[in-house]
Amino acid sequence: MHVRVFDVSTDGSLSSGRVFFVQEGYTPDLERIVAFLHEHGRLEHGLPDGMKADEHGNVYCTGHGGVCVLSPAGALLGIIETPETPANLAWGGEDGRTLFVCATRSLYAVPMRAQGAA
Repeated sequence: MHVRVFDVSTDGSLSSGRVFFVQEGYTPDLERIVAFLHEHGRLEHGLPDGMKADEHGNVYCTGHGGVCVLSPAGALLGIIETPETPANLAWGGEDGRTLFVCATRSLYAVPMRAQGAA
């Protein structure tokens, strides 16, 4: 239930791993998650997964309750609530200001003020 960041060296190796954000409000019970997944073929709650950044360095991360919007320092700025559990996302549209959110059974297009990172 947390997102980590790493320093990336010029050779692509990672170092100095640290916690960037901890998603609160849902404590996973791995046995329950596995049982629900086997029984229903899907997750009951969203977990931190798909991530993208915007032009200001804010990070958008799918998870429990929708898409968490995080500052470059890892502070929660807000949550874009979705009617279904989101799994992934991408910036698009003619001007790069549409956030496409892939959810359980649907694809949502969310107009944004910010543009996706180049």
